[in-house]
Amino acid sequence: MRAEGHSDGAIVGVLGILFNWDALAGVILQQTQLSPREWERSRVCIVDEEGRLLADSDHENRQKGLELEYMSDYFKYDKTFKMDSYHGKETLIAYAKAPGYETYNTGWHSFIIQHIN
Repeated sequence: MRAEGHSDGAIVGVLGILFNWDALAGVILQQTQLSPREWERSRVCIVDEEGRLLADSDHENRQKGLELEYMSDYFKYDKTFKMDSYHGKETLIAYAKAPGYETYNTGWHSFIIQHIN
């Protein structure tokens, strides 16, 4: 924290935030607005800046990680999407960088991976 909230003010303290991550991640994943039919062919993930999974709707494959080729290419954008092959299936991959909170950047990235067929 800086004096009077100025970005160049004297450092006057530190603000720590604790998250109940399991509950928060569950809410984020569950509130992704997909129809029941879309959920059957979709995977929703949150990853950190290194691409490590923080939350994943695919409980069975969570240990394998996201396994998304060229993941860092997505990180160049605030949000984007593209058609690609994922695990041998035609897939729409939608991406968005988390906006963070206030001036705090979480470094989180969200993906929706949806098989087309």
